[in-house]
Amino acid sequence: MYLSPLQTYGEVLEYKIEAEEILALTIGDFLDNYKATDDFSLYSGTAGITYFLASYLRKREYNEDVYRLCTECLEYVLKSLTENISPRPGLYNGIAGTGWLLSKLKSFDLIRDEAIFGELSSYFEKLIGKDYADNFSVSQGLSGMGIFLINQGDEKNHSILKTFVKKIKKNVQVINGHRTWYNGLTNAREGDSNTVETTLGNPGIIIFLLKLKIIFPDIACPQKFIKPIIQDLLKLKINNPEYSLYPFKKSAPFTPSRLSWMQGDFTMANLLKHYFYLWKEECILDELQSIGDFHLTNFKKIISKNPTLNDPSSDTSITSGSIGLYLTCSKVFEMTGLSQFAELRDLWLDFTFKQQSPSPKNPVGFYNVQMDFETKKLIHEKDFGLFNGLAGMGMFCIDYLNNDNTSFDDLLLL
Repeated sequence: MYLSPLQTYGEVLEYKIEAEEILALTIGDFLDNYKATDDFSLYSGTAGITYFLASYLRKREYNEDVYRLCTECLEYVLKSLTENISPRPGLYNGIAGTGWLLSKLKSFDLIRDEAIFGELSSYFEKLIGKDYADNFSVSQGLSGMGIFLINQGDEKNHSILKTFVKKIKKNVQVINGHRTWYNGLTNAREGDSNTVETTLGNPGIIIFLLKLKIIFPDIACPQKFIKPIIQDLLKLKINNPEYSLYPFKKSAPFTPSRLSWMQGDFTMANLLKHYFYLWKEECILDELQSIGDFHLTNFKKIISKNPTLNDPSSDTSITSGSIGLYLTCSKVFEMTGLSQFAELRDLWLDFTFKQQSPSPKNPVGFYNVQMDFETKKLIHEKDFGLFNGLAGMGMFCIDYLNNDNTSFDDLLLL
């Protein structure tokens, strides 16, 4: 069954005061301390930060200082086009991320120079024949660029997407009995690229193919190509699990995954919901239900004792913390109707804001962030990024205050 999107936050914004305060602290910290760098990525760099600042200007209020910083950041991002500093095609750490940002700024009516998009298309075409175009990951490779092109919804991109599909089908490998791809960073010979991980592993590549099937079915891979790879991932399920049902890597099947959007059980949940949306197989719905049941039953134990979590009480980030888990559970519930994920969604929302509440007992921010209560300043390791940093928390607060949980849908492959 498919449910229409729900008003996830409800009619009353329970944590409105907290969200307003955290957003004000975050903007203040950016204005006081952030300097644009040559990391142009969406993941941790200037592109993701530009998106956050532009969203603040567009969705909250105009602020001259924020506008000046946003413009400075955008100038750094555009260097990746004019100086060829971002050679990879990927979405999170590549040129597709620049394209994603520029498209968002255009929709905000903050950028109107169409010539920039011409340069971007030309750059895309040059990348296709490069050696690193055999990296298929979402983060750095062709699947990331493919996700960006799908979201454009333009049939002019058909020829490029067809090329991607051909490359993906041609380069699938069977390693240790599992179908996989080389992703540029992991050792394909050992099967580590079969990682249950979104940004670098098979799930992100398959989600690209599933999204392509929905938007442009005439050029997508058939179910008979996709299903065996899904089955290979399902075979990685851990027997007698304590903290997670799926491992981070095939080569370490009994190591629990970090509890996060990026890897492990909730990566599988995100992947399976897309597959179920297309083909409505009951066995897939059953597996989603088992993931929901396991985490609902073990919620308190997992967040307090999972040895891979480091300090879960101070991690509310998108990549590896409660914001990403909240957004994932929201979308799984919307697309399947499984009530376990609605309950998990609410638990992760509570977790996020209770950890953010500015009191001496709780941190403000996310991983490695605390508040100096004498100066009312944030103390952290200067991770300002969108996926693991302050920009992500600020962006989440903007969406929460606007009763909108869709800003991350295409970026997080939800």
